This record gives sequence, structure tokens and C-alpha cells, in this order.
Amino acid sequence: MAEILNSLTTDDSVNKVLQGVSESEEIAEDILGDRGLIVELERRKNALREASRALERGDGDKVWILNGPFFVKMKTKDARDLIRRDTQNISHEVESIRNKLKVKVDKLRDVENQPNLKGFNLKPLSRNELAALGTTPRS
Repeated sequence: MAEILNSLTTDDSVNKVLQGVSESEEIAEDILGDRGLIVELERRKNALREASRALERGDGDKVWILNGPFFVKMKTKDARDLIRRDTQNISHEVESIRNKLKVKVDKLRDVENQPNLKGFNLKPLSRNELAALGTTPRS
């Protein structure tokens, strides 16, 4: 029985299968980590959106902002600009992660010998392209 197990573990085809499974598991873990990171960044972006709305409704020249481990008192206009910049940075980071995620999903499907997803790499039309078609973007 031990001889049979030894011959199976040394077989090249078994090693290739194990290598393929471990590679696909590694890529899948990367994909799940990226998805979790996107969820966390979207939560942070939503908190910034809530803060922005609170600043719009509030009145006063200065507000307290939590910046890292410190509370800082700053002008409302500066706080709005800070929140806007943070929101834009998070949006760019999420977009970057999503683009990398598409590549990782394609790589995973290649490792698993599955066909690539159709329509997965589509990009929306720009405003200029929509104008050329004679349609207007939805708000």
C-alpha cells in the first residue's frame, strides 16, 4: 500500500495537478482579499459622504475633524476640500483595485482551464462618445 502511495506522489501528473490547485488557491485568496479591501474602502467612502452631508447641513465657520489619532479644528471650507480629496483618492484606489481584480480573475480562469468571461472587460462610453451617438448620459 505504501508503495502505491509513493508512486502516486512522485507521479508528474499528480504534481502538476497539486501545483495547479495550489496556484488557483493562491490567486483565489488574492481575489477575495481584494474584494474585502474594496468593501472596506467603500465603507470609508460612505462615511466620508455622510460627513460631507453633515458639513452641508451644519452651520459655523470651524468644525472638528478626526485626522488620524487627533482631533483638529479647521475651517468648514477646508474640511469639505479635505473630504472631497479623500473621496477622490478612495475612488481612484477602488478603480485601480477593480482593474487589477479583472486581470486576476482572468488568470484564475486560465489556471482552471475555463474560458474567459465575456463582457467582463467592458468599459462605459465617455460623454464625448455618447454625444457622438446623439444620446445624453443619465444622471
